[in-house]
Amino acid sequence: MTGSETAPQITIYAQQHPVGTLTFPQPQLCEFHYTETWVRTGYPISPHISFSGEFSPQSVVRYIRNLFPEGSAFDRLLETENLSRTNIYAILQAIGNDTAGMLTFSPNVRNEGVPDLRHVTHDELADRLRNQKDMTYWDGKYRLSLAGVQNKLNVFINDQDEMFLASGVYASTHILKFASAKYPSIVVNELFCMRLANAVELPAAPVSLRKFDEFTALLVERFDRKTKPNGVQKRHIIDGCQALDMPPENKYEQNFGSSRDVQHIRDGVSLPKLFQFAKSTSVPIQSRQHMIDWVIFNLIIGNSDAHGKNISFYIGKREGITLAPFYDLVSVVYEAQQEPKLDTNLAMAIGDNFDITHITGYDLLSLAQDVSVDASYLQRRIKRLCQLVISRAEKLDFSEENLNEEQVAHVKALEKLVLNGAESLLEAADLFEQVRREAL
Repeated sequence: MTGSETAPQITIYAQQHPVGTLTFPQPQLCEFHYTETWVRTGYPISPHISFSGEFSPQSVVRYIRNLFPEGSAFDRLLETENLSRTNIYAILQAIGNDTAGMLTFSPNVRNEGVPDLRHVTHDELADRLRNQKDMTYWDGKYRLSLAGVQNKLNVFINDQDEMFLASGVYASTHILKFASAKYPSIVVNELFCMRLANAVELPAAPVSLRKFDEFTALLVERFDRKTKPNGVQKRHIIDGCQALDMPPENKYEQNFGSSRDVQHIRDGVSLPKLFQFAKSTSVPIQSRQHMIDWVIFNLIIGNSDAHGKNISFYIGKREGITLAPFYDLVSVVYEAQQEPKLDTNLAMAIGDNFDITHITGYDLLSLAQDVSVDASYLQRRIKRLCQLVISRAEKLDFSEENLNEEQVAHVKALEKLVLNGAESLLEAADLFEQVRREAL
C-alpha cells in the first residue's frame, strides 16, 4: 500500500504541545505539517520551515539531520540497530526523545507527565570509563541525541547534585564530555577556554569539572534548558547549519575538503553567510557584535574548528531570533601540538585565509569587508578583546576544580598560548593603516 494515509508518521512536540506531524512516504524523505493550534500559538521551528507551508521537503530533512550526532557513536548506533544513515524515520525513533532545543519526536501519543529517571552513580561512570564501555548505550537503550563527534552523555542533575539519565518532564540539563586516549587534554582545554570566554565578557555556557576516580569529565550546563519545580523547561534553538538551511556536512566552508583539487569550492557555512543571517535576529547590532568577538576570540585561543554547528540561535514567539551563548570553545592549535596530524585549517576563512597560524592585517581587513563591518570598529573590538585576554588569562580561578599536576601544566601552557595569540592579533590589527596605504 502507498499514500500518505498509510505512511508512517512521527509527531513533533514542544514540551507537551504538538507542533506538527512528519509523514514519511520513504524512510529518507518526509513531509511536515504544523498543527492548527501551533500555528495560532507557536512560531516556525526554523526560518526555512514557515507557517505558510511554502518550504521544500528537503529543508525539513536538512533540519532533522542537523539534530543527529556525528562520529563513531552514531556509527555504532547505525550498526547495532542495522539502520541506514539515510533512514531518518528509524533514527528519529531511536534517538528523537531529547534533541537539542525544545523539540522531541515520537510516533505515539506523548505523556510528558510520566518522569523517566535512571540514576547514574559515580562508580558506574568510573567503571564505564575504566573499561572503555560505550557511553551511548544504557539498559538496552541508546542515549545518543546531541550533534557533534566528542564522546558525551546527556544527564539531568537534581538539587542534591545527583545525576540521572532522563526523559519526559525531566529532560537533560547538562552534558558530560569525556576525554579520549588520543586527546587526553581536551577536557581541561575546553574548561580553560570556556572560562576565559566568560572572563572576557563573551557569553558562553557555564562549565566545571567532574571527577570519576582517576577520570575527569567536563560538565556543561545546557543553555537550552532551565530546571523548574515541576520539571525542565526547554528553549528552542537552531544551529548555524539549520539557520542557513544547509545539511550537516556543509558545516565547513570548504564543504568538499581542503585538498588542492577541491579547496576552491566554498559552498558551506561561512562567516559572511552567518553575519548576513544575523541581520534577521531581533537585535542585529548586538548579535553581530557578539559574533565579531566570537571570531576574534577563536583566533586568539587557536580554535580553528569553529564551524557552522558551533554557533546557535534561540527562536521564540515573543523574542524572535536571538544569538545563544557560545560553546565548544577549544584550542585546536594546542591539541595539534600534541597530535601533529590534527587538522588546524580554519572551518571558516578569515577573508580568503584558512591558516589560523598566519592571520594578517590584510586578512582581517578582508573579513571586515566580507561581513560588512567598519574596519575601525573591527580594530577596536580586536584591541579590546586582546587586552582583556592579556589582563585576565592568568587570573582565572580553578581552585574549586582540584586540578592535578598534569592539568595545571596544561593550564599554564594554554595561558602562554592565548597570550601569544592575543599579542599576535594585536600586531596584525595595528597594521590596518599600513595595509590600506599599501593597497591603495
